[in-house]
Amino acid sequence: MNDLKKLGQPWSVSWSETWWRGLLVIIIYFVIRTAAEISLMLNNLPDQSVASVTEALAAMTANPILFLLKEIALVLLVLLLLKLFQLPLLKGLHFEGDKVKWTLKIFVFMYLLEILFSGLVTWLQPEYAGPDNQAAVESMLGVLPYPIFFFMVVIAAPIVEEIICRGMVMTYILPKYPWVGALVAVLFFVFLHGPANITDFMTYFILSLGITFVYLKTRRIEYAIMVHMLQNFIAAIAMLFI
Repeated sequence: MNDLKKLGQPWSVSWSETWWRGLLVIIIYFVIRTAAEISLMLNNLPDQSVASVTEALAAMTANPILFLLKEIALVLLVLLLLKLFQLPLLKGLHFEGDKVKWTLKIFVFMYLLEILFSGLVTWLQPEYAGPDNQAAVESMLGVLPYPIFFFMVVIAAPIVEEIICRGMVMTYILPKYPWVGALVAVLFFVFLHGPANITDFMTYFILSLGITFVYLKTRRIEYAIMVHMLQNFIAAIAMLFI
């Protein structure tokens, strides 16, 4: 019961001063990201139209160097927005031994749940091939040099997605209501990955729930980023051998 009370304690920020800043960070990020990705696609599509997510990603990655610069720019953009809007989410980044061990335990538990769910899906839905988003990302491995692919999946994506999905939503937009913020963050992350069915939804829900719990417990974004990086690191390495 005491642990639940601690998890439900509001963040120590002034909601009236932070909610609009957090919201603006999210809006500005997605506007600039969308503009950058559309620009990359149009530069590599003769008829300026796409029929699928995979085709869109293929167009964006046709020039690996430009794609890498886009990924680096988006990370820097998020960091710049935090600075401009005076949101000290990354202030005093550090890792503590006990918290690292606890976070790793949660990661292992979460990963085992993912394996269990994957096995259940294979048994009940043998025709299921995985989320479209995952297939699209895997298709990029055949286009991008592996170091660029690794940077995107293991470094850039976890940093940006955790700052946007959990940092902004839980810490600054809904700091007075931690449980509501956690639920919104979980769902925001899931739908950001475009689930097409309930199986897709649950695939990302398990991951999002685990990372959100880590952030809610530690109140430190670096631990959420760490879990996300570990998850994507395993996936990126596995893709080399599948």
